Amino acid sequence: MSKDYVMVALSLGLLVASSGRVFAADSLAGLADPTRPYSGIPAASQRRPGMVLQSTLVSPLQRMAVIDGRTVKVGERIDGARILQIRPYDVLVERSGRRRVLHLLPQLHIERTKR
Repeated sequence: MSKDYVMVALSLGLLVASSGRVFAADSLAGLADPTRPYSGIPAASQRRPGMVLQSTLVSPLQRMAVIDGRTVKVGERIDGARILQIRPYDVLVERSGRRRVLHLLPQLHIERTKR
């Protein structure tokens, strides 16, 4: 094989590869980055009023939850609400004598209850 043939083949290969990236980038412009870590806080357009449960940790030794970016345990208070129970997928809170359940994935809970 001559060096000229190899150079032409490499140049064409690079041209095709780089043009594929441009087309792929244009077609994926509206999609969310799947490698971006989940923040647990919905976008402003999806956010519901009140506290947002982001995470729970339930083990034989401890139970903790992350609500609005703050780590809390049973018995502690956050935004005037007392944490009554922490379960794997929800947290029971009480504020001014009214109890409310915060769900880890509220959109899935809503879909399940509608069925």
